[in-house]
Amino acid sequence: MWTKNQKSKFIISFFIFYSVLLLIFLKLSVNNHLISNYLLLFEKNILYLINHALLSTQAFVLVPECSGVVSISVYLALVFALASIKRFTNWLIIIKNILIIWLANLLRILIILLIGESNLSLAKVLHVILWFILGLLVFWLVYINEKRKNN
Repeated sequence: MWTKNQKSKFIISFFIFYSVLLLIFLKLSVNNHLISNYLLLFEKNILYLINHALLSTQAFVLVPECSGVVSISVYLALVFALASIKRFTNWLIIIKNILIIWLANLLRILIILLIGESNLSLAKVLHVILWFILGLLVFWLVYINEKRKNN
């Protein structure tokens, strides 16, 4: 069990890491483009290759927050906050989990766009539900990683 000091350190570390990561991804510019815009452009190109008609729909607009940077930021903030009170996680596991989160987010966007073509109301509901499922995936990946480290 964690001590009160470890809990405080974890919470403070999490919010600092999360804030800094969001600032980097959503506010920091490189060549007048947000860093998250590069990831979003990459995702749009993949979606275009899958089905170019999906991106022509006016039902949803893909914004930088759609790129998965929020979920990835939460994941990294949790990992780094845990590392502030425990031993650090293997970088390969972190990279693998970021890739899993990114691919799950891409699948989330694809499902929403596909459903949005025929049923906009359902797509709006799924947008929220799938975002929460992605959040559960983030926490599950952290949990599995911590469980693996403790064994």
